[in-house]
Amino acid sequence: MAKSSPKPSLQYPTNIASGNNDYFQLQIFAYEPLGLGGGGDNLFDVSSSQAQRPKVDKETSGDNQSYLGQIILPMPDNIGDNNSVSWDTDSLNSLTIAGAGTLSDAISNLNLKNPDPGKALNTLTEGASKFLDALKDVDVRGSLKNALITSAITGGNVDPNSIVSRTTGQVLNPNLELLFKGVILRQFNYSFTLTPRTSEEGTQIKGIINTLKKRMSAKNTAGAAAGIFIKAPDVFQPRFMQGQKPHPFLYSIRQCALVSMNVNYDGAGIYATYGDGTPVKMSLQMSFRELSPLYSEDYKDGLPGPDEGVGF
Repeated sequence: MAKSSPKPSLQYPTNIASGNNDYFQLQIFAYEPLGLGGGGDNLFDVSSSQAQRPKVDKETSGDNQSYLGQIILPMPDNIGDNNSVSWDTDSLNSLTIAGAGTLSDAISNLNLKNPDPGKALNTLTEGASKFLDALKDVDVRGSLKNALITSAITGGNVDPNSIVSRTTGQVLNPNLELLFKGVILRQFNYSFTLTPRTSEEGTQIKGIINTLKKRMSAKNTAGAAAGIFIKAPDVFQPRFMQGQKPHPFLYSIRQCALVSMNVNYDGAGIYATYGDGTPVKMSLQMSFRELSPLYSEDYKDGLPGPDEGVGF
């Protein structure tokens, strides 16, 4: 079966990808939604893994229908990464914890294959007994009374702790704790200085700017759906390269959306062009955001090898 024609490749400066030079590669793909998942053995397995995204290399790029081409640029002016996750403080008073714990134990004692309501009821009874024992303490009774009265009168618009503190000089223990809240998608901001030395390099830079603008833009739908939907822009796979291999030290990046782009056509501080109108110096800023979050399993066990970078 004959291979399809090679996809377009734009490069600045000329021949930067030859030899063992370091450079920045942007492979372009048509966006492919991952769907809702649930098609395997696990109904709740909704994948956001990078493994589900299309990949390409030099040998197979002509056969990958979602692969649309590549752009090769010099290393950006600022290279750095920032990994973060969301943690935040959370509080839960002891009364709520006790009630939730008792109910959780009762549900855990329910055997759906061989139901024994009596066992679950015993758990609830034990919890109620412990609660009544706690109410023997005058401070507990007073705090609970004020909390319940506040909720009943104000509909929960006033913090019960305000009433408890005013009447007893104490508050319900908030059991304050720092809890994990979720993952955060990384964003990368890169700047490039473009100074064409030949008309060929000027043509390549013009093509690079045009391609980036086109591929980051949303698309109108055709046919019967025209005017009803708009399609997602194409997406990018940024990579730091050394020669024909990934950079042996720098970090890896997941597939990204190009969320913003800025071009300054008078990078020299004054408007100056060559005879064909190509600006003498330009600056290009791009902001990428990863399509999927990172997990611990995305990192290999053990220390990186001599040809492996620092990971994501």
